[in-house]
Amino acid sequence: MALLEIAFVCCALVVAGLPPLSGFIAKVGLLKSALDAGGSQDAVPLGSWALVAMLLLSGLASIVALSRAGIRAFWAEPDRAQPRIGLIEFGPIAGLLFLCLAQTIAAGPVMRFAEATAQDLHAPQSYIRAVLGPAGHRGGS
Repeated sequence: MALLEIAFVCCALVVAGLPPLSGFIAKVGLLKSALDAGGSQDAVPLGSWALVAMLLLSGLASIVALSRAGIRAFWAEPDRAQPRIGLIEFGPIAGLLFLCLAQTIAAGPVMRFAEATAQDLHAPQSYIRAVLGPAGHRGGS
């Protein structure tokens, strides 16, 4: 049961965007993009500050909510029968948490991939040419 409790805490950290797991890297990327939204201007737009405030408040709200859920699920009823958790049940949880930790360690390549994906979403012309061809329409099928 202790392993499940530790896994729950780690998942709560990922969802809330707190360090040291990958949710923190994603939140830092969003915060950086929001604060860089002014471009060459010195002033950061008001909408960017609103996004920053909402991101930080959402992290606080999620950690409070998940803490309450964890307390209720794991520590509210001490006399309850403790279920046995097998490797087949805990293995996927441990694997996903390992992948979250690996994403944090390899944050540079992950962020470069995310930035390239964002750029492709903002300018989809190269993708459209690759799928539809240079003429922009499908060949005879």
